[in-house]
Amino acid sequence: MTTNQTRSRRSFLLVLLAFAAPVFVAWLILKQGWFTAGVTSHGQMVTPPLQRAEWRQQEWQNNWALIGICQRQCDDTQGYLQRIKTTLGQYQQRVVVLSVGEHAPAQLGQQLFWRSQLSNLPEQWAAAGTILIMDPLGHVMLTYPPLQGDAQLEQIAEQGKGVKADLYKMLKLSRIG
Repeated sequence: MTTNQTRSRRSFLLVLLAFAAPVFVAWLILKQGWFTAGVTSHGQMVTPPLQRAEWRQQEWQNNWALIGICQRQCDDTQGYLQRIKTTLGQYQQRVVVLSVGEHAPAQLGQQLFWRSQLSNLPEQWAAAGTILIMDPLGHVMLTYPPLQGDAQLEQIAEQGKGVKADLYKMLKLSRIG
């Protein structure tokens, strides 16, 4: 073999390696489980979405609902969710903030509350501090577990950013409500 053929083969193998190596590395990463598929939602997706037809009959039926489950601290929950709603900008008119719980106030401003709906929720969502997002058709789409009692300000802010990001994305892509 001449040096010209050797050099030509070496160049061909280097070009082949340059294109094959990334494919092999990607395959290896996927096979070894080093890569987790990207999840774009911050909350827990409810599959299949839970239908809440009895909630849909209220006057806010054409709006998305940001629902806070509360036991004793309903005013705090209401204020927290109201601040999240305010950050939605142009989409905030499409969202209503609700509190559900045994000790929820009967009415506060234009917001609606229910005292008895807590018993209609699945057990894992009935904990105080749980946040639900419901579409205008009455389907609970996402849930956010309650923060622990000793939650730091950063954790609360992080959860709020996640709720806002998910709700904003759904409002932007939705053709209903």
